[in-house]
Amino acid sequence: MWRQYSDELWTTYLWSELRWTEDASELGTWVVQQKAYYRLGQNFQLGGGGAWIEAKRGDGSWNRLARFELELNRRWKLSEITNFALRNRLETRWWKSRGDQTEFVSRHRFRISRQANWFGSMERFEVSNEIFLDYSGEGVNENRFRPINLFFKISYKASTNLFFQVRSRRLDVDRNWEHAYILGAGLRLR
Repeated sequence: MWRQYSDELWTTYLWSELRWTEDASELGTWVVQQKAYYRLGQNFQLGGGGAWIEAKRGDGSWNRLARFELELNRRWKLSEITNFALRNRLETRWWKSRGDQTEFVSRHRFRISRQANWFGSMERFEVSNEIFLDYSGEGVNENRFRPINLFFKISYKASTNLFFQVRSRRLDVDRNWEHAYILGAGLRLR
């Protein structure tokens, strides 16, 4: 769900997203997020907000995470229908399920989006990649590649997106990469 307010300088929204396991047999993650952005210039944006996330562990229990975010983003218009954007986010994460552990992470994403109406109510598609840098000494510990993210208009005030994501993380003591394939969907209400 996404509720949005926008004027010349400010944009706010409430976003919720569901992510399923690679075989789509069960829900793996759900997210609720509130964001606010202020336009600093034609192509710069300053943002802040928070999120509540619950992700299923391998044993079936849930990780609970509160996240506070600050962003500085840059966008370039490549053509009338194509944009390139960089998102640079600093996060404070509070892990309720890890005994109230706190960590600091920065996330850096590049995204190419293009208007498209290939079928039905489709509005655009995106391709993105995002790396995570953990400041507790782990360095780069996660990468999220979304080779396809499709956005559809439902009505004048509602749209949805469907995506496929490859998430690579370093979790074990040996720092080996673990990969997961994720199907997800989001809903936006204006």
